[in-house]
Amino acid sequence: MKFISNNKSDFSIEITPLIDIVFLLVIFSVVYAKIGFCHVMCVGGRRRALSLIFIALGRGIGFFVGNYFMSKVGFGIVHDLRAELFEKLHNLPKSYFDANQSGQLINRITFTTTQVAGAASNAVKTLIREGFLLIGLFIYLLILNFKLTLLLIGTA
Repeated sequence: MKFISNNKSDFSIEITPLIDIVFLLVIFSVVYAKIGFCHVMCVGGRRRALSLIFIALGRGIGFFVGNYFMSKVGFGIVHDLRAELFEKLHNLPKSYFDANQSGQLINRITFTTTQVAGAASNAVKTLIREGFLLIGLFIYLLILNFKLTLLLIGTA
């Protein structure tokens, strides 16, 4: 679900992670209140369940904030590309406009710049997300079994 604002940049904000978090918290509170969560799970299980909730909450907020700022950067890149392209088009001679179709020129200003900026912002977002995922999984492996993780690193 996307909500689009009516300002000049038509900046969209994706709120599905926040809706997922609210749904998860509602389900957890219903289960906790009705069943008596402490009696169902083993010792320390309550802490694990709460840690899963906080991990999901942190992941959702991080996803939202990351998409928000990456979209903002992407729209800034689009604006800069379009401004430069528009300036260059103003300085071209009339013969250039006679030789090229107007649809091609409009396509370069609108669609192509958006595609370039989208590809650049998606590449950066994927690089950052996968890097943090790798670090997080490595820390998780260290927590689970320190010796086995060192053996894995030594053999790799």
